[in-house]
Amino acid sequence: MISLFHNSALRYVFRNHRKFLTYSLTVSIVIMMTMMITTTGLANALTEEKSRFVAGLTGNQEMWPVETNASGSVSLIPMTSDKILYKLNVTDIVNVTNAEIDLGKQDQNGTVIVTLFRSGSPSSQVKGLFAQGNITSSNLRGPLEGKQLAELVRIMSNGNTYVNVQTRHNPSGEVRGQIGLEGIDESGTMLGENKEKSQPLETEVG
Repeated sequence: MISLFHNSALRYVFRNHRKFLTYSLTVSIVIMMTMMITTTGLANALTEEKSRFVAGLTGNQEMWPVETNASGSVSLIPMTSDKILYKLNVTDIVNVTNAEIDLGKQDQNGTVIVTLFRSGSPSSQVKGLFAQGNITSSNLRGPLEGKQLAELVRIMSNGNTYVNVQTRHNPSGEVRGQIGLEGIDESGTMLGENKEKSQPLETEVG
């Protein structure tokens, strides 16, 4: 009788022990998956936060420095794998004909890879937001034509691109600035959008 009771007790303990182990394992897996999802989300958030590119534009950064009161700033924010949002702000500049991203280092004349603005009718004096839009892989030109947008992000990260704003008076460029990650701007100039904004002009980039 005692032996039967003892065996029944052992079976009961064994069954419940297995249930407890199964429950513990399930809880552990759920916790691990939650931690992985949270970590991945945090990593993605940090990556997006670091992937804001900026440039400060001045005349003395042109290959042949330009004496001008004009200045500007650019921000480029990767939104998806095939879309970069950009904003171009300029101040005290007139008769803008073209604005572009060029492939080249700070001491080089580069090749156009993205057109940010182009107009057959030069602008009047501008102070504030001048152009904005989205860059996609279909907007890539020159050596980047046919490539994915990730290639543009890569070369911007390496400091191998700059923004150049051209005017009727300075067709080669009136203000220019090397593109870098926010907080690590290669040009070393002050960045940021102007408080006074004009209406954005039509751009070629969709």
